[in-house]
Amino acid sequence: MASSNTSTTSSIPKWQIALGIGAASALGLSYWYLRTGRKPQLKDTSDTISIDESIKEPAKELTPLERAQQYKTEGNDMFKKGKYDEAIHFYNKAIETCPDECKIELATYYQNRAAAYENLKKWSSVIADCTKAIELNSKYEKALMRRAKAEEIVKDWENCLDDVTCVCLLQQFQNQTALESESPYKVEALSLRASFYFLTGSLDKALNDLTTIIDTENCDVKIKVNSLIKRASINMQNEKLTECLQDFDKAAEIGPEISDVFHHRGQVKLLMEKTDEAIVDFKKAVDLNPNFSVAYVQKCYSDYRHAMQIQDVQMLMNSLADFRRGIEKFPTCVETYVLFAQVLTEKQDFQEAEDLYKKATEIDPNNASIFVHRGLLKLQWKGEIEQAVEMMKEAIKIDEKCEFAYETLGTVEVQRGNLVVAIDLFNKAIQLARSEMELTHLFSLRDAATSQLKVTTRLGIDSQYMSSKS
Repeated sequence: MASSNTSTTSSIPKWQIALGIGAASALGLSYWYLRTGRKPQLKDTSDTISIDESIKEPAKELTPLERAQQYKTEGNDMFKKGKYDEAIHFYNKAIETCPDECKIELATYYQNRAAAYENLKKWSSVIADCTKAIELNSKYEKALMRRAKAEEIVKDWENCLDDVTCVCLLQQFQNQTALESESPYKVEALSLRASFYFLTGSLDKALNDLTTIIDTENCDVKIKVNSLIKRASINMQNEKLTECLQDFDKAAEIGPEISDVFHHRGQVKLLMEKTDEAIVDFKKAVDLNPNFSVAYVQKCYSDYRHAMQIQDVQMLMNSLADFRRGIEKFPTCVETYVLFAQVLTEKQDFQEAEDLYKKATEIDPNNASIFVHRGLLKLQWKGEIEQAVEMMKEAIKIDEKCEFAYETLGTVEVQRGNLVVAIDLFNKAIQLARSEMELTHLFSLRDAATSQLKVTTRLGIDSQYMSSKS
């Protein structure tokens, strides 16, 4: 679903990815205190009698790397004493002395110098040194996190998120200690991890993280609202409508100016066929953000559905006019064309519907769902089953993870009597299902096809013959 400019879920396209979509590594951007090895001091021998007092063993000449390490150690000593300018001086010497081929060591010196700059609140220098360290060692988690902290302070949110996400991936979301700490990024980490759990179908784990965020005091309003929306969506998938609506109501209460709340709640109301309530929510979303194209077109669709329910001809005509205005206002919004085409298909205005689907395909040629809709239109309009099947196969070529394409094509193949093919398609759709509701529906389709295949085989009846009679 698209989000608005005031959306919280727009942060789940980069958060979720904003978008809501958190990662287990936001990960305690605490200061790293550097380990240093202090060489043991030599015992004072000034009072020792020795006839070889004047004879000294020649000092071993240090390699450039050893000298650089020595400078680093002196820098660390200054750092621990809070003498950050002096620490920077020694880190400078370490960087100048270290051979270029010693990239890991050089990365450490830059990161240490960045830590000193951090204490002096020289954020641009922190970012520059961390960047150099990361160029030398692309998986340097400490440098990535230190840079993220500096980027947050200078309000470079996008790069901050990128760095935190990079650490999440490097740690594979396993840093529980950091997650359980009182890091300022704890809530963001949970939010991003919840999004990953949701995308991978681990809904129970996603719910746990989202609930933790929702129960956190002094949580940022947008993050809490985003979490409530996501939890409501999961509850909807799990057919827990009461809990779903309670979450939306709470989100609307604490985030009354966030348009995404009303957009998503409107979608749920539309699915529940409470079209009058859906219209109110979509209108609120559009009032809060007039450029929210998806909310606008879904309001048009709700108006149409409600007009059909109450048999209001004038409202029906107004909804169609609003669809046309929506295309003019949002000419690149694919959903405007697709929803209007579905409405026109219901009204049997097939040619205009086909034209709209073609336009949507021009705007988004990699949108597999449009090809499925076009295939369904071919069936309903002209009964062109072969063309419909080709359209749906094209959808699968475009996106081999399009569950909608497998399910729809499987249903068509059942009608054609190709039960073995249909069962295979339903099995592929099942592998892509993301909720118990979807799984229940798909298993029922597959099991019905399997049962039909068994019966026709046992009775010696050609399933295609049965299909032609149905």
